[in-house]
Amino acid sequence: MALAIKRSSHMAVSRRGQKSHSLRSQINSAHHADLDMMLRLVTQHIEEAISRLGLQDVLAFTTSDLVGAFKMVYFLEQGSSEWRIVSQFIRLAAIYQLTPAPGLPLRLSADSLPTAIALRQRPLMMVMYRIIGPQLTYTGESMALRGADDGDFRIGIVGPFQVVSWRELPAGHRYRNGYKTSDPVIRCGEWLYRSFTAFLVDWLFAC
Repeated sequence: MALAIKRSSHMAVSRRGQKSHSLRSQINSAHHADLDMMLRLVTQHIEEAISRLGLQDVLAFTTSDLVGAFKMVYFLEQGSSEWRIVSQFIRLAAIYQLTPAPGLPLRLSADSLPTAIALRQRPLMMVMYRIIGPQLTYTGESMALRGADDGDFRIGIVGPFQVVSWRELPAGHRYRNGYKTSDPVIRCGEWLYRSFTAFLVDWLFAC
């Protein structure tokens, strides 16, 4: 069953329209009772993934349809270490009172999740932050991640900052060692940060 759920999750976000269309056709032609049972199984799969990644106290995914649930499965498959970093950051953000008044967990819907194409266009940590950033505020300012065509990014009043590729770092630079494309080096003004995560944490501690 886990394999079938994984295969369906890839079909749900496929860039090939025929695959996603095929999945929707199968769902539309299925019996209502079968759909309810499948949704329960996929929801259980999501809950198990959330628990395994240590997200149960910081994120809650809500969906009422199978396609949305499959999209959540796919998104949760993207990076285990990155998800654990995200969970730690959200807890810190809650301590610094940047999260909504009701507190944790932050609630995400399938509509808020990135497409498979978006996951490949940006570093994974930045994609993950992009879905939680709109729920964070500092002195009334939204901390959503905003990007521009020139490669500059901003988070609220923080920035502009840029992603620094491995090739852009001088030969022998200490940040070349252990460079991660999923969590890249960031330049903000005259400051250089080992990773997007390090940049976020430094900004958070300055709040």
